[in-house]
Amino acid sequence: MKNKNKWLGIIAIATIIAVLLVGCNDTNDTKNNGETPSTFKAVTNITGIPSLKQTDVNLTLTGTVVPNDATNKTIVWSIADDDNGSAEPSLAGNVLTTGTEGTVKLLATIANGLTETTPYTQPFTITVTDDEVTGGCECDDPEDCDGDCCAECECEPDTPTPTYLFMVISQDISEVILGVTVDNVNFMAEVIGLNLTDEHKIIRWEILTEGTASGTAIVSTGDNTATLWIAPNESSPLIQIIAISTFFNKSASGGVVEIIFPPPPPTIDSITITPNVINVARGFEQHFFANVTINGSIITETVFEGYLIDVYWVMETNVSSPYTTLSSSPGNYARLLICLDETTEEIVIRARLHPPFHFEHIFGEAIITVIDHEED
Repeated sequence: MKNKNKWLGIIAIATIIAVLLVGCNDTNDTKNNGETPSTFKAVTNITGIPSLKQTDVNLTLTGTVVPNDATNKTIVWSIADDDNGSAEPSLAGNVLTTGTEGTVKLLATIANGLTETTPYTQPFTITVTDDEVTGGCECDDPEDCDGDCCAECECEPDTPTPTYLFMVISQDISEVILGVTVDNVNFMAEVIGLNLTDEHKIIRWEILTEGTASGTAIVSTGDNTATLWIAPNESSPLIQIIAISTFFNKSASGGVVEIIFPPPPPTIDSITITPNVINVARGFEQHFFANVTINGSIITETVFEGYLIDVYWVMETNVSSPYTTLSSSPGNYARLLICLDETTEEIVIRARLHPPFHFEHIFGEAIITVIDHEED
């Protein structure tokens, strides 16, 4: 019995020791593995500090800490111990004041910036000048936009220099028959070069030919387009247009319009309408044709000696129904439609010529008697 109790006591003591050892091991694991890893990030650089300062202009020092997510980023400024005092500097917080030309040596300090217990320090030298400092700063290396350039005056890449090579001019037509064809010509010019923007391509226009009629003018219609309007009394046989680049002040000629002066228009003998007297029933239509006689001959073509023989039609009678209409057709034809409820008993239509043949006394005329339709 005594032996049995002895063994039970030994087992109990061993169990207690084992529990204590496990607890001890658990505590050690928590201490070694449960700690939060260090997240400290050290400062590696301070940028954005100008290298130039104007003597009588205070400079606010606003450096940029690199990296952006450094643990400590507060900069404390001081005049360096080795500064020779040539510029008579003084500091009030981060505002630097100087009294004369020279150099200033500064020291930027970030507490616990290098390590968790070690400050980060960085020296700067600023040249002080009586000359005006544009923007309050200069880049150490203008081609290095990540270099020591103050925050208010960021380095910008060099803008490519625009280069003019030549200019081309185009136009929609090259000749105008005065008083017969169109009275305007459209132009477009293009500046050819290198590194050009829209600003470099703007064109202004001038008439190079002297002595043109007062009504002849070139009018800009866009940044590089224009329209030449030709007066009906223009006497110049050639009109030359010049395009000028407003940015480069370079010009190019080449827009030339030839003015063709046609012979005097032929004499119109008469205009006759076929049929010229006819009965037309309500609800029906009738077609008419205008015959133009020039120099004793009926003209069958629409162009004679360069002139357009263009007939237009007019209903001289005020009809009662808006649905009674007269419409023209190609080739000097016309169509008269009489409405069923038309009450007018007689309708007069006339054929005339467009300019330059428009004369009040020359026209063709047809008389239409409006009748009721009789069923067969």
